[in-house]
Amino acid sequence: MASTYTTNLGIEKPATGEQSGTWGATTNTNFDILDQAIGGIEAVTLSTAGSSGSPTALPITDGAVSTGRNKYIEFVDGGDLGATAYVQLTPNDSEKVVYFRNSLSGSRSILIFQGTYSSSRDIEIPNGKDVVLKFDGGGSTAVVTYLQANEYYVGNTQLVGNLDVDNININGNTIISTDTNGDINISPDGTGTVVIDTDLDVDNINVNGNTIISTDTNGDINISPDGTGTVVIDTDLDVDNINVNGNTVSSTDTNGDINLSPNGTGTVVINTDLDVDNININGNTIISTDTNGNIALTPDGTGEVDISKVDIASGEIDGTTIGANSAAAGTFTTLSATTLSATTLGSAVDLNSQALTNANIDSGAIDGTVIGGLLPAAITGTTIPGNILCVVR
Repeated sequence: MASTYTTNLGIEKPATGEQSGTWGATTNTNFDILDQAIGGIEAVTLSTAGSSGSPTALPITDGAVSTGRNKYIEFVDGGDLGATAYVQLTPNDSEKVVYFRNSLSGSRSILIFQGTYSSSRDIEIPNGKDVVLKFDGGGSTAVVTYLQANEYYVGNTQLVGNLDVDNININGNTIISTDTNGDINISPDGTGTVVIDTDLDVDNINVNGNTIISTDTNGDINISPDGTGTVVIDTDLDVDNINVNGNTVSSTDTNGDINLSPNGTGTVVINTDLDVDNININGNTIISTDTNGNIALTPDGTGEVDISKVDIASGEIDGTTIGANSAAAGTFTTLSATTLSATTLGSAVDLNSQALTNANIDSGAIDGTVIGGLLPAAITGTTIPGNILCVVR
């Protein structure tokens, strides 16, 4: 009966009664195999990158010392292979745990597998990295996995040097994504939060408690939502000496003004009506919101209120003396009055050759005045008293 071999390490097991007088050599080889499997360290030189269908073999040979049996294997080359290298551990039914290091030049990665190649069953060893891999010996569908994929540590664990976790590198106080243009996501579970116990620097922004500061000299702070998104502030907002709370804008500076100053030829646009104290401005209409409130237009110093055209109560001006302080001429199509006097009008009444059809002058008393002195005419009266009556022809 011929010798058989162990599945995982390929140790020779002579059949009963065989190798009489020679079994010592077999035993010595088996010891070498065990020695290699338990503590073997070897540098394996890759001469080509290979491919998924034609990889470099890493064999565990039955009954002989071989490269695939070592405990620690470092991959090296004689020069840049020009592409990612493919390596296959054989046979595909051998169960094995191996430490690997990728020391290839040219920053080349290594794809290592055991059964028929599949991207879902291989492992990539990044350049310059150490990994511990487990080969499950599953035949053509054998799977290679990281041994420490779900490691659990109890107590304090101290790492000397930097740490790579997937595509994240942690070195001292620095966390870097090793993935090209890769994001770093910090995602708490459920209702958990990300707690940062001290101030936080993000690029040129420092966040300390409730304060956000630009660390860039004279730097702006820009808050820019994406697309049609908006910046939502759930409480009131202080901007310098201005407080914005809901629909209210207030100055927090004692007796402070609020200035709205557009740039260049820009204007301040208010898309709805505007309340200024007790005045409401809506389109072309100005209204007092104070009960029975006046609207006062008061210029400064010698300034004046200039109104090019005005309609006051559809033309009705009641109970008001016009020209009481400084009288001036007035032009009317119709003048209706109870009393007209030079005192009231500020000068003599000039009818400008217009007819006065009915007039009551000083209740009928015309004193100290010559009637018809320039152009006499007839006088009709029931009584014409006088000290002297004369006819001038």
